[in-house]
Amino acid sequence: MNQKARKLKRGSIRGNAFLSLTFRMTLYFMAAICILIVQIQTNAMMKKSNEENLRLTSQNLLMLAQELTKLTNIEQLKKFQTEADTETPAYKTLKEALVDFAEDNGLKYAYFAKGVGDGEHFYYIIDNDTNPQTQDTPSKLYLIDNISRQALSGNFYVTPLGSYYTSPEGMHNPLWDGMIYAFAPIFDADGSVYAAAGVDADDSFFLTQKKDLKMLMFVQIFALVVGVGTGILNMLLYRKQALQNANANKAKSQFLASMSHEIRTPMNAIVGMSELVLREPLGQDAKEYALGIKQAGGNLLSIINDVLDFSKIEAGKLELVEGPYVLASFLNDIVNIIRVKLTEKPVRFYTNIDANLPNSLLGDEARLRQILLNLLGNAVKYTNRGFVSLTITTVSKEPEAPGIAAGERIWLKIDVSDSGIGIKQEDLSKLFGEFIQFDLRRNRNIEGTGLGLAICSRLCAAMGGELSAASVYGEGSVFTVTLPQFVVSKAPFAQVREPENKKVLIYERRKVYSRSISWSLSNLNVPHDEVTGEAEFAEALRREPWFYVFSGYGMYKTIQPLMDKLNPRPGLALMTDERMDVNIPGVRFISIPAQALSISNVLNDEPDVRNYYEAGNLDFIKFTAPQARVLIVDDMYTNLKVAEGLMAPYGMTVDFCLSGTEAVELVKRRRYDIVFMDHMMPEMDGIESTEIIRNWEKEQSLSPGWNGAVPIIALTANAIAGMKEVFLSHGFDDYLAKPIEMSKLDAILTKWLNAEKREKPLFKPVQNVEITPLIIQGVDTGHGLLMCGGKMEGFRQVLKSFCDDTRTRLALLRQGLDTPGLSITQFTLLTHSIKSAAATIGARNEAESAARLEEAGTAADRGFIQDELPGFCERLSELEERIRNALNSAPPNTGLEAAADTDAGAAGDTGLAAPLLRELCEALEKQDIDAIDRAFDKLTEKALSPDLKKNLDGISAQILTGDYSQAAAAAKTVLERL
Repeated sequence: MNQKARKLKRGSIRGNAFLSLTFRMTLYFMAAICILIVQIQTNAMMKKSNEENLRLTSQNLLMLAQELTKLTNIEQLKKFQTEADTETPAYKTLKEALVDFAEDNGLKYAYFAKGVGDGEHFYYIIDNDTNPQTQDTPSKLYLIDNISRQALSGNFYVTPLGSYYTSPEGMHNPLWDGMIYAFAPIFDADGSVYAAAGVDADDSFFLTQKKDLKMLMFVQIFALVVGVGTGILNMLLYRKQALQNANANKAKSQFLASMSHEIRTPMNAIVGMSELVLREPLGQDAKEYALGIKQAGGNLLSIINDVLDFSKIEAGKLELVEGPYVLASFLNDIVNIIRVKLTEKPVRFYTNIDANLPNSLLGDEARLRQILLNLLGNAVKYTNRGFVSLTITTVSKEPEAPGIAAGERIWLKIDVSDSGIGIKQEDLSKLFGEFIQFDLRRNRNIEGTGLGLAICSRLCAAMGGELSAASVYGEGSVFTVTLPQFVVSKAPFAQVREPENKKVLIYERRKVYSRSISWSLSNLNVPHDEVTGEAEFAEALRREPWFYVFSGYGMYKTIQPLMDKLNPRPGLALMTDERMDVNIPGVRFISIPAQALSISNVLNDEPDVRNYYEAGNLDFIKFTAPQARVLIVDDMYTNLKVAEGLMAPYGMTVDFCLSGTEAVELVKRRRYDIVFMDHMMPEMDGIESTEIIRNWEKEQSLSPGWNGAVPIIALTANAIAGMKEVFLSHGFDDYLAKPIEMSKLDAILTKWLNAEKREKPLFKPVQNVEITPLIIQGVDTGHGLLMCGGKMEGFRQVLKSFCDDTRTRLALLRQGLDTPGLSITQFTLLTHSIKSAAATIGARNEAESAARLEEAGTAADRGFIQDELPGFCERLSELEERIRNALNSAPPNTGLEAAADTDAGAAGDTGLAAPLLRELCEALEKQDIDAIDRAFDKLTEKALSPDLKKNLDGISAQILTGDYSQAAAAAKTVLERL
């Protein structure tokens, strides 16, 4: 290359770099200006709130001053002219009334004042001060200043904030500072002002708030300056790097990542400040303003995450993490999220899922969820009436093969349709570009970066698939994803036994739902017919026998009398909104949108428990590890029982403990292959425990024979964005969200358990196991069964543990805040534990209520807690009673435990004896009879070894004789042997 060509190339690179830098600086400063505007609005709204509070306070003081005039009359005031009058009973009675009035209304002073004849002086007739040294009497004269002149001139008057007494000579009296004064005139019979009634209130709160506003503005400006300065510095550094790097796309991606990170600095300050503002006593309007600022900040952070995702794709750093997942569970999550987004819109949402799809697949579930939520979220945003639908089928792209076998690759075809505003034909070709938004005038109120579809398109390409779109402007759009996934198990998503004998009559006036059910029934090979009117429905019932009737919940009263006349009477399934809690004997309920799995469960006379365990869970378990030993730490016994059920198929030795302190001691005594550590625990939480373990490991690493650090996995119910980084920075190796999903647990064990200890499993999944689950109002027992490893007996034990734990925690919660047994910190931990346990057993409503109370505890929102806590306790108590009644009335041996290995269950219960024995030891040392009984009850329910039972019998005998010290020593000996 000649010298001229080299110069031209260098000039081109520099020119491109300069243009690129200019574009990014423009974008960055636009974001900075937006942040500045948000800051200004924040302070303006807070200032407005302070002024509004001051205005309301002033109005209240004026009313109190006016109310004070009713406390006496002019004839009585005229009696108090001299110092001698202050000793009269009438004067003392009025003074006592003033004292009570000030105390009842939170005032500093309440008084009556009168001007003196020369017009230059006034005196206090009487006030509420009871101190002889400082109280005012008619003998003390004061010069009239502007405040007293207003009071005695017949005006209703309130002093401005910070306006204090100054004499006409300009002398300032600091003794009268720090108050707001309000006056009301007292007129005599001819309408002249005889005196004034005055009230004084402390103004320090408003002055402090005004000062804090100034400080907040300073902090926000400082954060903005730091963020902008850091950003400019990074941009200059990037420019230097860009000049040295010929790959413009790579440099652009690095810049986007850096810029997005720097914008987070001031944004996090704004969001954090908003959170602090929300903890202060605010009026309703001000609170809504602050919440709006916090939400807007969160939206902007979400946009930044889109930018980061895009930059990762551009830089070629996008990582796909493939793993097994259950299609039914995946779709349930998607449907629940989209259903919530549509609650405020008159839009129908329905799904058409091919029943022949394999239920257990292998792929990147997180990225697939991101794609679907983005497409469905767009459909929701741009659809104001009509429908949004999700259809999943398969498309053939490979040679035909007889049936679907494990390990085979299939192609999913996913259609997201809507009846929204649509896209112009000339815009379709640019749809998947970067930062593209169309029809901005029409869509100016809809938020977004224009990156979502670009990210989805590139994710599909990275996963070996493609994304396309079709649209009619003004009528709606269809986005189609075609994606390869691998089959883990050939068990279908849904299947009806003997479908030809189960004819269904559909009576549903909402056409989109009627057509969706018809589509699913056709897909399941079930004969059916549709009717839309009452007369047509009655005629169809008389015409021929039906196996089942599917109808909307709102038509139940109409169809019930017609169906009761039939013999035999067909089954009835009503479609309801997910939020409805209904129970009609002999009637099945299906949540809208109705999926093939729910429909097949109804027709097969199986509970709609979303039983994903048989189809996929056991297939996930690719190994056992009888030589491995793990420790599970959680302060709630219910969660330990769940962990026991989930760990059982792996055959590992599992230890349990209920506190971080105990976990530290166990790690020091035994070598564990993995430790699962609960994040939030009383006394010592998971982060503190992990830091202590890591420091101890550093000391031990200098010793010969050191085997290395133990992998510690955080267990958390707060699996929000950014938590993983927090855990990793505090010594954790990974984290697992609660409630624990079997597939994610398997992935964690596969990743962190030593490969030398993994063996091929000896069991095989059992097919066609009959399931007779518990029916408990308010509990998704299918979800709970799944969370407990698919064993009904294990689920029953978890439910009993939940009841026991709940009863203990309810006793503390009902004491109320700030009692000796319950501080705000302890309250937050209690509600956190209840939230986790309720979510695990499938009590969704109680889990959500506990989550709101936990958030209130974190924010120290005592008002919310006091309002919500009694109702929450009542609902939780009712739930506990319903669970106990169900456990007592249902047969114990039902469910998948028929196929389980009973030895594994017994071993698990023996493992759980350790924390219970520690609980028993503590109760014996304290001689707490109730705690001793609870611990013994829990222990006697376990499938324990004969030796352990014999030892417990001996301890029981010592307790019965009152020898608690000997019983405690014996329990400690047994504990040490475990």
